[in-house]
Amino acid sequence: MVFFSYWLILILALFFTTFGFKLCAVTLIATFLFLLGFTTWMYIKQNKSYDDCFLKEHADFASYIHKLAEKMKKPKKDFKVDKRLTGSQVIDEQLQEILDYIIRDYVYPWYDLVSESEEVPHEIRVAVQNVIVAFANRVKEVDWIPFLTTRLVDDAASHLRLYRQARARVQSMPQGSKISLEESFFDLELAMENGLVCRDHISLTPSLQRSYLQQLTDVVLFYLSPEVEFHCLALRYITRELIVNSVLIPLIAKLSDPDYINQIIIWLCKDMTVSSEVFLTVLKVNDNVEELAATKDILNKEMAVLRSRDAGGESETLIKQQLSSLNYLGKLVTNQIGRLQSGADPGPDYSRLLLGSPKLFQLPLDVLLKNNIALSHFMDHMTTVGAQAYLFFYLNIEGWRASTEQQLTDMVQTSLEKSEVLLAEQYSAAKQTLERIREAAYSIFEQYLTEKSSCRLDIDEVVVKRLLYRIRTEKPNDAWFDEAQACVFEKMQTDDRCLYGFRNSPAYVKLLSELHLLRGDSGIDETALVLGSGIGEEDDDTASLDEVSLNSDTASLPEFVISQNNSTETDNGSSGSPSNLADNKPSGPFTLYAEIIETGLVHEKGKTFGVYAVSISKKYESGQRESWHIYRRYSDFHELQRKVKEKFPELSKLSFPAKKTFHNMERKTLERRMICLNSYLKSLTQPAMLTSKPGLLPLLLAFFSPSGYRASTHLSATLDSLLRMSMQAVRW
Repeated sequence: MVFFSYWLILILALFFTTFGFKLCAVTLIATFLFLLGFTTWMYIKQNKSYDDCFLKEHADFASYIHKLAEKMKKPKKDFKVDKRLTGSQVIDEQLQEILDYIIRDYVYPWYDLVSESEEVPHEIRVAVQNVIVAFANRVKEVDWIPFLTTRLVDDAASHLRLYRQARARVQSMPQGSKISLEESFFDLELAMENGLVCRDHISLTPSLQRSYLQQLTDVVLFYLSPEVEFHCLALRYITRELIVNSVLIPLIAKLSDPDYINQIIIWLCKDMTVSSEVFLTVLKVNDNVEELAATKDILNKEMAVLRSRDAGGESETLIKQQLSSLNYLGKLVTNQIGRLQSGADPGPDYSRLLLGSPKLFQLPLDVLLKNNIALSHFMDHMTTVGAQAYLFFYLNIEGWRASTEQQLTDMVQTSLEKSEVLLAEQYSAAKQTLERIREAAYSIFEQYLTEKSSCRLDIDEVVVKRLLYRIRTEKPNDAWFDEAQACVFEKMQTDDRCLYGFRNSPAYVKLLSELHLLRGDSGIDETALVLGSGIGEEDDDTASLDEVSLNSDTASLPEFVISQNNSTETDNGSSGSPSNLADNKPSGPFTLYAEIIETGLVHEKGKTFGVYAVSISKKYESGQRESWHIYRRYSDFHELQRKVKEKFPELSKLSFPAKKTFHNMERKTLERRMICLNSYLKSLTQPAMLTSKPGLLPLLLAFFSPSGYRASTHLSATLDSLLRMSMQAVRW
């Protein structure tokens, strides 16, 4: 520092000695004045700039207000949304309404606090709609037949079986046991899955359930949402939370609500009449005292209403019958409540009954396949032994055949009604119908009979190849699967796991108990029937109409259908009574003719039957003719076709009208069946057909017999006769 001061003094001394004092003073004064002037100029210029800016703001304030008002007057941006989602207007309207509610209830409450712009809610809506559209397109590509007929049925049957086992396990536990129904159910599920999968945490823990649904939704969004939207994290997270918290979790909670499930069941049952058999079975197997007490209260109210209407007259008999039915039900409910409250009847031991009753009633396989209660138990058994694919294949073929027969019959009827030149559209519609039938048949074939099938059936390869050839080359026919179905039927009948194993399981004894077919004093139900208590009785459901009195209600049939007519005539038209012709009965070769001349309805014992009046005639070579009328139901013709197919498989290709679940009593259906049945009878009674098939004529003569004919293996021939004593008091 001192050194620097010396240098400064030296420089100043040299400067003064060189230039003089005067020049140095002028230089310092000039520098000072320059700095002062520059600072003053900068200040004046800055002050002027501020004044100009302030004046300009004040001058343009009115124009700014005008521009702001113009901007506020402009309408908000209109965000257009394509409301087409699935291609169905009805479904799209419902989905759009749901989206409106979701945006209103789960987006606007928090977004209105952030901004008034509609852009973000619009983008959320577009993102959700894109997912729905992509999901709908993927759904259309799914083959639903294997899922609905195999996987879904398997899962439902497994779930129901586990639930029943869990409930039985909990009921067998000691009184102080703390094991709940849920714990028992998931323990059994873990054992069924071989210790690999157990869904107890996801099902019972809400936080884990939410986390699982979030992960599942992320996977769905990855596959369905556009790439740009998926990589926008904020939009993806908002979409995921909306789907999880506003759709999936409330939906699961709703479907898990017992009250909601009961309301759905009530709604579905409003238009469906419950049969007496089903209602009695439900009452007898019900173990809920509260439900039985509520049923008893309803019965008492109904009985009080009926007694108030019992004022004599024509309706007195009907009211007394209804009161008798309700009294029977009331006693049944009272006895069931008494057993449950006393605790003396914990339920039958079916395993003990199976060992103690070696001579149980043996239900045929065709009865098991056609009775709803029996089919349910048999399906559970087949699922348990891992042979459910055979049963599902058989049932799928039954459904396909019924649908195919109906579609083909409709096509024939349409062609008969419009015998003129058909339009190109009608040809196209017929072709599409045939293609749909072929596609459905191949789908069933691919699901059960191909090498790649996961549940391939073990049947003859020749039958499989023949079936594939028919599906690919022949015109659609309802008899395509007959040979394969017969093989599966035989497999279920002969395989030790199937029918034999079912008959030796406790489930079979339980089935017999529900159908009241157990022998002797088993103690399962005080109204149970002894095995032979109805076998000798006449079956009003399956007997031929020749054995049924037609005097109960004949208004729906023509006069000649009611009057029996058996006669023998010659070519000149003379006829005689059976007594006069007993010794002159024609004999020798004859030609057989059969024609359905009329159809109608008959009401007998509370049931309505469709009846076909058939005119039969034999024309002998001697010139004599024998003719008579018979009355047959559709079930009788169906039984005849079954016998013909069993004895002559090659005749299974003959056209036969399909079974229908609904609208069987409509006049249009009866007349359509009459036309098809006439064609079927005409094919069977052709002289060339009878000559080439030696055993066919005796079969037809037995069917056309005016007395003594009775269908042998109809669905409920055995069950209805055995259930008659417990059912006769219930007529709804």
